[in-house]
Amino acid sequence: FGIFKEDKISGMNMKFSYSGWAPWNPQYQPELLMEQLKDTLTQWFPGNAFRTLDIAASETPAYVKVDGNRLIRMFVINENQVAVRIEDLNQRDN
Repeated sequence: FGIFKEDKISGMNMKFSYSGWAPWNPQYQPELLMEQLKDTLTQWFPGNAFRTLDIAASETPAYVKVDGNRLIRMFVINENQVAVRIEDLNQRDN
């Protein structure tokens, strides 16, 4: 989904999940998906590496990556989904 500001796209919100996810399938858990997404997003958007953010309210760390004016954030939403938000820092509200 696009993030719009003054009729211009300023970012994107995305959700990822494994189609084979089930609570009993350890190979399809969101923590493993985030590791794969880090590799994929680094290929799509080369540059700086992802940094780990420890969030007190979550057992799973979040990841952030900044390249020039692009901010990429990634975190677990629930037991089977990972959210990725890409923002243009030049278009971001202060």
